[in-house]
Amino acid sequence: MIQVWINEDGENASALLEATNNLVASHKNDGLLGFVMFVRGPETKPILEKLATEKNINSAVVTCLPKGKKDSALQRYRINPEAKNTILVYKRKTVTANFVNINAKKSFDKVEKAVAKLLE
Repeated sequence: MIQVWINEDGENASALLEATNNLVASHKNDGLLGFVMFVRGPETKPILEKLATEKNINSAVVTCLPKGKKDSALQRYRINPEAKNTILVYKRKTVTANFVNINAKKSFDKVEKAVAKLLE
């Protein structure tokens, strides 16, 4: 499983969404699941729906936190609400890789390697 928590707007957020979707799609037969959670709250939902349609996001689940930065999920998953993004790779409730403030174009390959190792 891969969880991507995004707390930023713009090109990197869009690129992370697309890269995550592609990663999940490429490992679908291996049972990889993934979701992208936007931290900003429900006001981002229309933007997310439009972005998901434009980018043809169909393998990763995309949603937003109902209470934004005040949502208890951030604390439960130990996500820094001030980080631009946090990516968790895990299996059977054990995190095997954790990334913070990833630049999708420069360093998403680290996430891809962590997923490949997880699926070995």
